[in-house]
Amino acid sequence: MCGTLNPDGLVIIPTFPPSREVLKAFLECGFSLSGKPKIPEPYEDIWFIKQIKEGESLTGQFFKIHLCGENDRFAVQILKIGHTLRTDRTAFEEYAAAKREASVHIERSDIFAYKRGRLHGMPIIKDKIKSSASDGRNSGCSAKDQ
Repeated sequence: MCGTLNPDGLVIIPTFPPSREVLKAFLECGFSLSGKPKIPEPYEDIWFIKQIKEGESLTGQFFKIHLCGENDRFAVQILKIGHTLRTDRTAFEEYAAAKREASVHIERSDIFAYKRGRLHGMPIIKDKIKSSASDGRNSGCSAKDQ
């Protein structure tokens, strides 16, 4: 979403773990292997990070890439959230308002308070995802469909 302090990217690959060629490509583009999620397995997510050296507003910030397998529950959930925000104006507005409200924590350099604060916009998104799944509508939940 616009205004993020540290942008993220999501790359979904058909098989996990990634091949040596995929890993090498990220490293050759200046990314460093950063780690993996601190959540219980199973997950298919490896993190790469790169400091942004050019650009007006994000110079010095870090760009994180999540390299995920197509069955990773994190990746599937992110796709559902993105689909909901693109297709439901009310959900987008409420989530954006929660992020704006939480942004005061960024000014205080408290990124964790910001992340907790923006979660106040998540209940409507989760409700929309559940309702679209229960009434048979496609919620955009498959990595293959995106």
